Amino acid sequence: MKTFLRDIRTGLYLRACGEWTSDPARALNFKLINQAIKRADKMGLRGVELVVTSADQTHLTALPVGFLDNARPSFGRCHD
Repeated sequence: MKTFLRDIRTGLYLRACGEWTSDPARALNFKLINQAIKRADKMGLRGVELVVTSADQTHLTALPVGFLDNARPSFGRCHD
């Protein structure tokens, strides 16, 4: 499995800090989903999605990182 961060607007994949590429083969492979999410948080990235693909890249799944932020528990918030 490979895990990438992709800019939703441009379709470019994160290659390195501040660098982007259209080629997933040159993109930064986080391998673990939580590492990709932590990097997006640390870099303050907005408008990116988490892309998970099989090793041969025949099956691709994308999920907006902001959606994952909303799914995280927030202990400072009240819930009904």
